[in-house]
Amino acid sequence: MQKAGNLFGSAGVLLISAMLVGCVSLKKQKFTGHSPDELAGFLARNRNVVEVSTRPLKISADYNLREQLSMLAPRARKWKLDVEWTIERVIKGRSAVQTMLVKGLFLDPEETRKLGLFEPRSMNTFTNGLILWVGFDDSDGNSFRHLNILKPAENQRRHI
Repeated sequence: MQKAGNLFGSAGVLLISAMLVGCVSLKKQKFTGHSPDELAGFLARNRNVVEVSTRPLKISADYNLREQLSMLAPRARKWKLDVEWTIERVIKGRSAVQTMLVKGLFLDPEETRKLGLFEPRSMNTFTNGLILWVGFDDSDGNSFRHLNILKPAENQRRHI
């Protein structure tokens, strides 16, 4: 009986800790943004590089539980995007899929600015048809290992 009480007590402490600290969504895909002047390093760093056309599906604020329960309706500091990428061409390596559906792409403001894109407060961050170069080491079509994104300059697109 004593052990059962300790078990429930421990579970209660974990539950209260999670509520105080906050529960951030577990499904996040982080990326590193690169400016067009970092092209050589970008190509060298990634095993696979594909040119994709972007179609945003959903953007949502990434509140933790404490922020969600706040009566003051806080402004979101973190954002997540569900996006569909259609592969236009493979620049380096290979890709087994033609379309990639990425859920929970974590829009870090600093990384988004490196791409020269708008703030992540609106769907205008990743607009329909936006051309990006996506570099990664491994992918199952929905999640990536070492995801890197570069928004190429027009002259870079034509010469590579």
